[in-house]
Amino acid sequence: MYIPDVSITIAWGLEWRENYQADWCDKFPDPHASGGFVDVFFNNALVFRVAYVWVDGTFFPLPRHAKEGLEVSKRACAFMELIDSIGRSVRRDYHKYEDDLRLAGFTVVNDEWPKFFGGLEE
Repeated sequence: MYIPDVSITIAWGLEWRENYQADWCDKFPDPHASGGFVDVFFNNALVFRVAYVWVDGTFFPLPRHAKEGLEVSKRACAFMELIDSIGRSVRRDYHKYEDDLRLAGFTVVNDEWPKFFGGLEE
């Protein structure tokens, strides 16, 4: 069912770090990176905010350190891929978003995302 106005808006670009530095950013042709937020609003009220890293023209979820390197959630990647596809015209060499994740050295894991609460204790 199509609903023409569901009062949901998405905004990005609010910067939390102008010069984000991490080893994984150096793997890209243009390693300069910055950190920002994607904000999701419902009826003009902020309901969700997530950090991202923008490097070499691509939006990435903020990776977390794990025993085997850097991990990112599969669902966080899907969300950032959506923002990436909206935020740019056509990819320069039209490679897949997964190729950028691989180049960054990220391991994509299937875990809960987003986590709104630390969990409920019984």
